[in-house]
Amino acid sequence: MVQSVGRVVTPIYASMVRRTGATPVPIVSVHGTDGDARHEASEAKRFAHLIPFDALFICPQFRTPYQFLLPDADRKVLDFIDGELGVSSRMLIRGFSGGAQFAHRFAFRHPYRVAACSALGAGSYTLPDGTLIGMMVEDDYFTRPEFADPAIRAAGEQPACNGWQPIRWQTGCGRRDVESRVKSAKAFADALRVDGASVEQVTWDAEHDPAPVAERVWRFLGKGVA
Repeated sequence: MVQSVGRVVTPIYASMVRRTGATPVPIVSVHGTDGDARHEASEAKRFAHLIPFDALFICPQFRTPYQFLLPDADRKVLDFIDGELGVSSRMLIRGFSGGAQFAHRFAFRHPYRVAACSALGAGSYTLPDGTLIGMMVEDDYFTRPEFADPAIRAAGEQPACNGWQPIRWQTGCGRRDVESRVKSAKAFADALRVDGASVEQVTWDAEHDPAPVAERVWRFLGKGVA
């Protein structure tokens, strides 16, 4: 059963799944660049039956350049979780496209707060050593007005903080997505594995569309924080 927390902050759409009365595990679901938090909240409700533990679904609404955790987008999520639960809980985080950019950079920035991260179909990836790869690099996105601030690229080139390797990862791309997305998703998975991380690599028969793999994503999250 999904119960509304009853308020929207930042805005953040939140709902609760209660199974046993334990402290809920935060599950953060981040919209794509052209997406919205209400859709993510609807999807969380649709797949809630795949989450076998108490959980707090958190779906924040952001504006570009949130993909690079700017301005303080990561802090807004952490402050909401800590305020809602009263403890600094480890979380599960997922995103597709722009949401995948946010999700994996959040995990690298706050590794001790993240148990698992699903990052699919990102327009760019930051490798653990800080190398920035992907469609946005190859197609000169950082010369476009919305990404031209040097601070944005600098944020995308921050290496992972120590201690990220225990995070469970899911990454991949639709097979018919643009070539640069397909290649960078594979390169990201390879880089994670080289550094010893556990990676579930996902491909599916689609272009830039997460729908065919949505259930698999929520089953991945349903494995919990262990």
